[in-house]
Amino acid sequence: MPKVPCLVVIIAALVAGCSGGSGGAQRSTLLTVRAGPGAGFDPASAIALPNGTLDLQAALLGIGRVEIEENTGEGGGSKGKNDGEGKGGGKGGGKGGEETEDIVLVGPFSLDISSGSAVLGSVMVFPGTFRQAELTLRVDPLPPMSDDSIQVTGVWHPGAGGAVPVTLHSQLDTQLEVPIANGGIIVAANAVVSIELTFDLAAIFGNLDLSTAVVENGAILIDATHNVALLHQFEVNFASFVDFENEEEH
Repeated sequence: MPKVPCLVVIIAALVAGCSGGSGGAQRSTLLTVRAGPGAGFDPASAIALPNGTLDLQAALLGIGRVEIEENTGEGGGSKGKNDGEGKGGGKGGGKGGEETEDIVLVGPFSLDISSGSAVLGSVMVFPGTFRQAELTLRVDPLPPMSDDSIQVTGVWHPGAGGAVPVTLHSQLDTQLEVPIANGGIIVAANAVVSIELTFDLAAIFGNLDLSTAVVENGAILIDATHNVALLHQFEVNFASFVDFENEEEH
């Protein structure tokens, strides 16, 4: 299976050619949301861990919802939503009476993001300022997730001894609030803007000491009943090492 990069969501704002009318701003920007590898992560390189390295082979993620919050107005901006996949949120009052909206993409999305980016959806949006995003993980009962929200496979190479296969199953079902770097990003009318939601996979695994894992039948299984302390540390790390960055500044 292909190696696993960090999870990335890329939001590319493309020109849609609309202009503001007498009733206020128009949805003049098309945003395309992608999930894929982050800049700076080399899938061909092993991740350094305490007492060894980890070769990642695949990563599956179950996503229920992606929302990027519009914060143009005083006090946090609008909170309107639309539950259609690839649809923008409801209109709200922005600065100067302009129309604003959150950006909402509703899944479920079950992705193997180990070999490149995948489009989650596209949406027309009003220009505005976006300072925070929310990502909702979802336990997916259907294959390939099979009652997990995160699945990772790889090979552990200890400092001494032979390679050991590793499989991790997580049922983490949570909403992650992610501030956008540098105070947010401004999406202008008829502009081209890109930002990335990155999951720093090297940092997520960086302090996991797989030399402490119980090996059964020549393999390491990490789930709710096997090597539970390692699963807990992974889930804490996963929720901690998430960032939104302007792609051009990354």
